[in-house]
Amino acid sequence: MTSVGLKNIRKTYDGNTEIIKGVDLEIQSGEFLVLVGPSGCGKSTLLRLIAGLEEITSGDLTIGEQVVNDVPPRDRGIGMVFQSYALYPHMTVRENMAFGLKIRKIDQKLIDERVLAASKQLDLEAYLDRYPKQLSGGQRQRVAMGRAIVRQPDVFLFDEPLSNLDAALRTQMRVELKKLHRKLGATMIYVTHDQVEAMTLANRITILNLGHIQQVGTPDEVYNKPANKFVAGFIGSPSMNFFEGKHSGGFIEGPSFKFPAPSGDVATVGARPQHLQIFKQGDSIPEGFGTLEGTVDVIEPMGWEAYVHVHVGDIPVIAHVETEQLGEIAAGDKITLAIEPDKIHAFDKSGDRIDT
Repeated sequence: MTSVGLKNIRKTYDGNTEIIKGVDLEIQSGEFLVLVGPSGCGKSTLLRLIAGLEEITSGDLTIGEQVVNDVPPRDRGIGMVFQSYALYPHMTVRENMAFGLKIRKIDQKLIDERVLAASKQLDLEAYLDRYPKQLSGGQRQRVAMGRAIVRQPDVFLFDEPLSNLDAALRTQMRVELKKLHRKLGATMIYVTHDQVEAMTLANRITILNLGHIQQVGTPDEVYNKPANKFVAGFIGSPSMNFFEGKHSGGFIEGPSFKFPAPSGDVATVGARPQHLQIFKQGDSIPEGFGTLEGTVDVIEPMGWEAYVHVHVGDIPVIAHVETEQLGEIAAGDKITLAIEPDKIHAFDKSGDRIDT
């Protein structure tokens, strides 16, 4: 197992277009770290810098104890799995997995041992003599992973490897990846734009935006204590609801909403859809709760749960509730949404988190 360190890493194209803007990050040995962010935030570029597929403009990159800025990719001890499977169609699964070792002139007996061991780890033993066209998308992705595993790298790099799979296969492959990490105990760095993948796979998540790190933390930390408004809005599905209003007497108020906000620095409050509760007319709302008065626009039933779309003044709001909370509520009804005070998120004018 090997650690990876990034110290003030910058990447500039054409001398003036800076994509990575001074990233500092320590990835611990054996950690599963996910880089997540919107398109264009720099996450894939950062992964390619670690892999050696892009040249670092400035800063130091270490793998283990070695600075590897000028070390070619093949000598960095990394294995990379891309979004595209990139399998050779004329080669069997066995040949695809062995190819990288063959061109390095590894002993054939050792190649066979590694391919067999990797195929067992990935449940590919029955498919070793098949060709890629005879495999499902999930099986092809496992072959691509096997090709990296047989190299026995110090660090695995994954660049959106599940984005070409359908929803059911993505769920299955997330489970397989977690099993693989537990079996290998290897350092893994994984890039995705899908925050669900990030939350379910990671030991720690690094959220990027416009070439800057916004927050590094466990899934629990970035969900429950987002460092700023950007992280709060990006992590969580559906996205957090935000409200800006006038601060007065320990509250932030606006048309049809009122939230406790003791700090005078609070400019915005946020409420996750999952934390909003529906109260019908005549129901007693506990003291201290934040409240919103609105009209139901649409209800999206999802079996045991439902998304309730409400407009509160001119603010669109989503509540994610258990279906049994809905009762007879229908589109056009006026309802009250409320939230416990310790579930309310507060942000200052610059968008940074305030602990109230």
